[in-house]
Amino acid sequence: IDANFSTLWVENSGQVDSLALLALLNSSWCIAAMELTASVMGGGALKLEATHIRRLPIPKLDAVQIRRLSDLGGRLVSTHDAEATLHDIDTLMIDALVGSTQLAAKRSQLSDIKNTQLKMRTKRK
Repeated sequence: IDANFSTLWVENSGQVDSLALLALLNSSWCIAAMELTASVMGGGALKLEATHIRRLPIPKLDAVQIRRLSDLGGRLVSTHDAEATLHDIDTLMIDALVGSTQLAAKRSQLSDIKNTQLKMRTKRK
């Protein structure tokens, strides 16, 4: 067992709270970026260093989007329908990245990238 951990925190003066950060890190966008940039360990675990986390390509979010992420993060920890919440998080992130045109197609592409990378990593065991 590797006992190295990275800790993330938010500053009290910032707009982003821990729930928004939770939603962000559970987005397909961040998961795909982590799968593509982090190191795969021998047993198939993904080693995410602090430098990987710092380099996550986070889109510029406005105050409304950040508040919505926070709401979705709250929903993520308090609901049994995590799949619908993750869908809404991905919708928000894709809209922030590329706008609302072709939202479904972009969501599908992002999901394919995330799932392909995950399958490749777990097959290496």
